[in-house]
Amino acid sequence: MAKLDLFFLRHGLADWPNWKESDDDQPLSDEGKSETHGVASFLVDVGVKPQKILTSSLPRASQTADIARQHLRVPVDVKLKKSGVARIALDRGKMTGQLRWLLTPGLCQSGGAK
Repeated sequence: MAKLDLFFLRHGLADWPNWKESDDDQPLSDEGKSETHGVASFLVDVGVKPQKILTSSLPRASQTADIARQHLRVPVDVKLKKSGVARIALDRGKMTGQLRWLLTPGLCQSGGAK
């Protein structure tokens, strides 16, 4: 099995004290953008070279992915929507894993119970 490294990058701060809209719509704060630039720069400094970036379509996650893309110079390949699912088989003993499948909600429609 080929080596697979997964890096999970949590979105930056999106703390808007007077936010009245849906939490899903909160963008990164200026501090969150700055944090994310710092983390992405660190990843470059330590030699992280991903092949692609997968992200949620929510604003703060997409903004985080776009900032990471600027530093890491790789495409944001898929913007996952709610209810998407991925299966990754991990072998903790060998510290290896394999992406088995990645499905968007549209691909999950089977005609069964909804």
